[in-house]
Amino acid sequence: MRPPIGHPARSNPSLGVLRVWVINKRAVAFCVTVLLGGVLWPAFSTSADSTVTMRFGRPEVGSGCNFPCDDDHSFHAVDRISPKSVAIAAGDTVECDVDGFHQMAVYEPGIRPRDIEPNPATFPFVEDPDGRLAIGVPTVDFAYTFDEPGKYLVICSITPHFEEAPIWAWVIVR
Repeated sequence: MRPPIGHPARSNPSLGVLRVWVINKRAVAFCVTVLLGGVLWPAFSTSADSTVTMRFGRPEVGSGCNFPCDDDHSFHAVDRISPKSVAIAAGDTVECDVDGFHQMAVYEPGIRPRDIEPNPATFPFVEDPDGRLAIGVPTVDFAYTFDEPGKYLVICSITPHFEEAPIWAWVIVR
């Protein structure tokens, strides 16, 4: 779009280029500010005594439709974890806000979901102690402090939730 007649940029085309450059410079400055504030700042602002919350189960989300026996086995929001990963500093605590029939378990760095083998004899609980650091009580909120850096696996150790939903997440400790 050309500047209107009488506009300084019309008589001097280099002013139009200058204006575009200034606008682009402002846009770039804005984007850098947003990036630094939204992405990098939380990484630097985490203190040694921070607490992060992971939610297991979100009953307020969904259709509210109750199927026969009050369980449709489709793993809606009531059988989900959010967020699916968090990054924290060593010494921080992750609280698991449990809403529904869930049991939290924390596994050491290096353990992946495919490494966990549910025990059919202990159904409905996973009960795989290899690499497990902590386990909560079913239906009770749970908290764990991560003292060492690493990528930890946090799961719901109810077998159908772990295998089919799948309810597991990562805690990345820096």
